[in-house]
Amino acid sequence: MSTQAPERSYRIGDMAERVEAAIPLVERQLELVRARQDRLSEFAGELSEKLRRLRERRAELGRKA
Repeated sequence: MSTQAPERSYRIGDMAERVEAAIPLVERQLELVRARQDRLSEFAGELSEKLRRLRERRAELGRKA
């Protein structure tokens, strides 16, 4: 009888447990990344609007000079 089979099944079982444990962790990381992307997108919109206003102000000041 081979002694490799129990070791292999143990390793597969151990790997299966690790994979199973990793899934919720990766799901949570993905959730956090997506939330961060949403916040960054909002911030990019705010910065774009600020830049638009600054350019308008620059144009106004150029006409007054």
